[in-house]
Amino acid sequence: MGVLIACFCMAWAWGACAQVVGDGGVLTVGGTSYRLWGLVVPSETTACAGNWKAGAIANHDLRNLVAGKLVDCEYRGKDQDGTTLAVCRADGRDIGSDMVRAGLAWSRTLQTHEYVLEEGLAMARLKGVHAHACRLPPQLINRPPVTPQ
Repeated sequence: MGVLIACFCMAWAWGACAQVVGDGGVLTVGGTSYRLWGLVVPSETTACAGNWKAGAIANHDLRNLVAGKLVDCEYRGKDQDGTTLAVCRADGRDIGSDMVRAGLAWSRTLQTHEYVLEEGLAMARLKGVHAHACRLPPQLINRPPVTPQ
């Protein structure tokens, strides 16, 4: 289950405080819920070696990334469930990039190639899901492989 995190900071014209709601990289900013675009965040049911809790750790990291920061989200579309997709930044830093680089999300190459390099770095450094043999989420099973040229 998701946890609502109280946010104590001032809202500005370009952004607001964020609350992490639920599972899989969903956060609420200024009353609108967004799923982070271009990546897939592990859910609470993501299976990993050694019973490593990828979903709980990813949600904890996401809460830390937005805590007390000004968050703004740039609309990118809707997913098949109708959830708004967006690139979100906390104090100007791309939250998705930070999540993928830490190995706490996979790049979703069918939406963008924006985070492929970050995922490669996380794989090479055995970070997060790449260090714990986590099972790929169903939406990534048939993604095209990224091969060096």
